[in-house]
Amino acid sequence: MPDPKKQRAGRKGGQTVSKNRAHMAAIGRKGGQQSRVKRAAKKQEAAAQEPMPQKEVAEQATGLPASENGDQTARVGKDHAVELLKADHARVHSLYEDYETAGGQDKQNIAEKIMRELEVHAAIEEEIFYPAFREKTQKEGRDLVAEALEEHKAVKAAIRELREMDPDDEAFEGRFHDMMQDVEHHVGEEEGEMLPMAEEALGERLEELGADMQKRKQELIENFTTGAAH
Repeated sequence: MPDPKKQRAGRKGGQTVSKNRAHMAAIGRKGGQQSRVKRAAKKQEAAAQEPMPQKEVAEQATGLPASENGDQTARVGKDHAVELLKADHARVHSLYEDYETAGGQDKQNIAEKIMRELEVHAAIEEEIFYPAFREKTQKEGRDLVAEALEEHKAVKAAIRELREMDPDDEAFEGRFHDMMQDVEHHVGEEEGEMLPMAEEALGERLEELGADMQKRKQELIENFTTGAAH
């Protein structure tokens, strides 16, 4: 007959072994988790030290995904009429945001810079881009150009008014805001309708037009700098 004391001792010993195995397994799991955490931390550290892909650099610089900013990495350093016009639009919008938060003489200086940007932008469109676009399109394109020219006239009239006003006058700021609303409406229509149509109609010629527009733009800027603006 089996000895009851030995049976109890055997069961107790088995329980002890089981507990020891469970404890070791828990330690193993904890050690594995710590190892995974360490490996993940090392991967993150290594990734942070790697140079940022060019695509992400472009996205940070423009604030847009590469698919929405016209693949900036492929266009850097190249003349392209549509991209040049979009860059002008973005620059004026950025200056307007600065105007909203500026004060005193800084606000006046930004307002004047915006007006000069608009004058130069309108000139290169009217002298070079619009004629080329109108030549290659049908009635719809020509109607867009006619509408854009009317909107340019309104903005130019607003600029003339603003230059005759006292920048410290409250009426100046109200008139300036009205003009900028017209500008943003114009930009929305141009980027939403005319520029996509121009890319299809003008194709490879956009590079040549962009070079001509950039050259003319530089001439106009130099004229402003020397006081011979027109």
